[in-house]
Amino acid sequence: MLRDFDVPKTPIDPYLLKRWDRQINYFALFEREGFNARKAQEKLKNSTVAVVGIGAGGSSLISLLSAAGIGNIVGVDFDTVEEVNLPSQIFFKESDIGDLKVKAIKKHITSFNSSVNCEFYNKRVESTEDVYEIIKGADFVFDAIDEPLYYSALWVTRACLKANIPYVSIGSSDKASRVGPMVIPGKTPCYECLGLLPIDKFFYEHKYDAAIMGANVLMVASIAVHEMIKLLTGFATPSVLGKTLHINTEKMAFDYIEHAIKPDCICHSLITYEHA
Repeated sequence: MLRDFDVPKTPIDPYLLKRWDRQINYFALFEREGFNARKAQEKLKNSTVAVVGIGAGGSSLISLLSAAGIGNIVGVDFDTVEEVNLPSQIFFKESDIGDLKVKAIKKHITSFNSSVNCEFYNKRVESTEDVYEIIKGADFVFDAIDEPLYYSALWVTRACLKANIPYVSIGSSDKASRVGPMVIPGKTPCYECLGLLPIDKFFYEHKYDAAIMGANVLMVASIAVHEMIKLLTGFATPSVLGKTLHINTEKMAFDYIEHAIKPDCICHSLITYEHA
């Protein structure tokens, strides 16, 4: 039941009102002039979100996006579900082993939310153009691709800059997890401004099997989706806008690192402002 303080009688699809009434109640906590809880939920229904990579982070993100009521989800991955994936890719089942991840995740989210429109591509991403062709037209992009680390981060960054689409990435390995920074092209520092890409290159050249826990992956995915909803609906300012949230998973210590736009970064010449 909608709470009493959700007074504005903004017309809304009865299905949205019934299924997401608890979430609408949450949005209503932030109601003010220019922001309406029901319109916020409709905004999510009409939004398109792209997820590049459907591994531990990507599969968690897609499931959370569907739960939040995102109406259109686009994803890409080339891999199949393996038994070793199940502890960290918790939305896959034993019966999915051997199936393409794009097939398994589509089966999962459409059985959970039949109203979502989803388009998944079984494809190995190998260039900026590959990413661009998948994300163009989206309202937001999640970078959840894990290899090749250096090049994949570069491709997603440059594709989002070209399409002028906000994006964010998540990561979890060993005793550390990360959300952000969230990038709005032309307004906040991109990943090349931060110098993150050479760091990714180091890990790419010294690759080792990740030490991860499903609970940590789901934690950062949940935070990232919450931050994206802030941006899309306007109910609050994202806390990771131009900042990275670092989490020490041993001590549960949360630290923010603020970043600055690099004056001579290539991002200034890549932004095309073609996505309004």
